[in-house]
This record gives sequence, structure tokens and C-alpha cells, in this order.
Amino acid sequence: MKSKSFSIIDLEGFAKSMRLAASVALAEQQSGEDREEDLDDYISLRQTTDLIKNRSLGKDEEDNYIINKKIFNRILDELGEWIYGVGLSKLASGGFVECVWDDKSNTMIFYLPNDESKTVTSNPPKGKT
Repeated sequence: MKSKSFSIIDLEGFAKSMRLAASVALAEQQSGEDREEDLDDYISLRQTTDLIKNRSLGKDEEDNYIINKKIFNRILDELGEWIYGVGLSKLASGGFVECVWDDKSNTMIFYLPNDESKTVTSNPPKGKT
């Protein structure tokens, strides 16, 4: 069975919704109004629309980008990973956590400065995005 596809009529509106949905999926609280303004500190609307364009199936006859459910989920996951990674990097640059590259797992490892036993990888926890 062929996968159903959808045309994105309002790319900027769709990008705003996807970016906000990805951030809400990562957050404990779900108040989205204040968060939308802060999202530019993690991923810009332009970066989000570029991601959507690059992952799309192409354009329809009305020049709208086309996606399917699989691509929708991929975009949502990638946005969540991006926001999560930038958040961890901000914590590291602020001195709240330390980070090192782990060649064995091929990822960044973040840990509390005085407690290396509590680590977090640069990949978001499964099921959060």
C-alpha cells in the first residue's frame, strides 16, 4: 500500500508548529506560549524550514512541499535532537555540565562537574520526541 502524502500549504506555520511540538515533547511542562519565543535560541525558523524542505518528497503542482507520515516523524525527531543537543551545549558552555567526546560510542558525553557517574549522551532519551 502506498503511503499517503500531504502538501504543506503554509511552510512557515508548519515549521513553527513542528518546532514547538518538538520542544514540548522534550519538556516536562507543556506551556508553549513562552517557549515559542525562546526557540530561536535553539533552532531558527529558517533552519526549521530548511530541514522540512530537505526532508520533503519534493513539491506538488502548486509549489507546496510534500511529506508523508514517515517524513513527518523524521522531521519531528531531528528537531527534537537538535533542540536537545543545543540545550546540552548551552549547559556545557555555561559551566553547569562538563562534556567529553566518547570515541567508543561516537557521541558527546555530558556529566556534572563533580559527579562523573551521572552522565547523559547528546542523544535525547527515546520516547521524548
